[in-house]
Formats: sequence, structure tokens, C-alpha cells
Amino acid sequence: MDRNELARHLRELPNTEATIIVAITGYGNQYYRKFSMAAGFDEYVVKPADPGEILQLLNRIAKTVR
Repeated sequence: MDRNELARHLRELPNTEATIIVAITGYGNQYYRKFSMAAGFDEYVVKPADPGEILQLLNRIAKTVR
């Protein structure tokens, strides 16, 4: 099972419908981004991920789940 299959599977489960799923990947082009987002990812981060970018992402996510 690849990451996109996993995201699709998680989106089908009733207990994970509100889960925020983040792809952290080495594939940075628009094709992979679009394909992953369509599979159910909420965010898409390209490696090597900048620590500041990760902190901003986590802060945005924290604001949505409070």
C-alpha cells in the first residue's frame, strides 16, 4: 500500500474523517501534489522540509482542532 492508498483508506474510516493527514515527500512537482491531495491529504510538504515551515503548519493545524 502506498501513501495515497493509505490516505484514501483512512478517509473511508468513520473514526478518521476529521484526521488531518500530511504528506511529507521527496516528490515536489504539481502532478504528485495534485494526486496526493485528491487522495485525501490535507497538506503536502516537500523534503527536505524546512523546520520553520513545519512549525507554521503545526500551528495552523493546532488552531483548527481547538
